[in-house]
Amino acid sequence: MRTFALGEASDRAADDLAEAVAQAQAVVLPLPCTKDETYLFGRCSPQIPIDRLAALLRPEQLVLGGMLTASVAARLQRCGCRVIDYYKREEITVRNVVPTVQGILKQLLGEIDYTVSGSSGCVCGYGRVGRATARTLKALGAHITVCARSGAARALAETEGCDACDFLRLPEKAAAFDYIINTVPAPVIGADVLRVLKPSCLILDVASAPYGTDFAAAERFGVRALQCACLPGKAAPKTAGEILAQGILHLWEEEGYV
Repeated sequence: MRTFALGEASDRAADDLAEAVAQAQAVVLPLPCTKDETYLFGRCSPQIPIDRLAALLRPEQLVLGGMLTASVAARLQRCGCRVIDYYKREEITVRNVVPTVQGILKQLLGEIDYTVSGSSGCVCGYGRVGRATARTLKALGAHITVCARSGAARALAETEGCDACDFLRLPEKAAAFDYIINTVPAPVIGADVLRVLKPSCLILDVASAPYGTDFAAAERFGVRALQCACLPGKAAPKTAGEILAQGILHLWEEEGYV
């Protein structure tokens, strides 16, 4: 195994990218793979162009990247190699819920000057992260309203002790919230919601791109809205790294590389 641009002195560290790729059966790329679709994400200097990496790949190699866009995946597989987005792997998604919720709670506690107990919050979306977030906040004594499109999700939230509404009713309820935590990666918190929030309301948007909050409108209305990316790595980097490593190793095994 060879590494490159990890910022460490090691006998496994390659002197250049071409050497690292040439000796690899499988190539593991960062999470996210890229933030601009031009360079690999990371702190290496100079930055590594994605197209430079793509030119070095071989058809027999397995390429694993995190949060790959369709465009980047297509460019990487031009040589005919197999490209997989490891961040879509179910075991990683499931295990990441715990450090994600820990990160949400850490971010919230760092921004508010009141106790979670007795607070009034809204969780948008009731998937894995939304459900775990709502249950955690309720356990700390918060009054939680879940906003979800699915009637089944709203019913589930109500059986678990939350209030629930659909997104059409969010503007009429929004004025009561101390904070809103969004997990929906689609526009759900727009001007109609933002204009009625109380000045002290905080929005934490933990969804993936394109996110769910109109951040420009939030700024116009004077609402604190934070885009909270990569929470597992920020809140619990050791655990997050172990989760990714385990998932990637299982992928290697399934693909016959181990």
